Amino acid sequence: MAVLTFVGLLAPVYLIPSLLSRMLPHQDFLVTVIAVGAIVVLMTYIVMPALIWLFRGWLS
Repeated sequence: MAVLTFVGLLAPVYLIPSLLSRMLPHQDFLVTVIAVGAIVVLMTYIVMPALIWLFRGWLS
């Protein structure tokens, strides 16, 4: 499960802050707050359920 969490976090942690910082320049704290909130929601409701379903055979 830790490996799936690591894999699932790679893209959102890399992409979301960089995209937000382009839309909100010089707003580092706001970018961080929004990025963390978005990543938590994505991981909880989209990424982890999809990864668990994809790797259900490996996890059992």
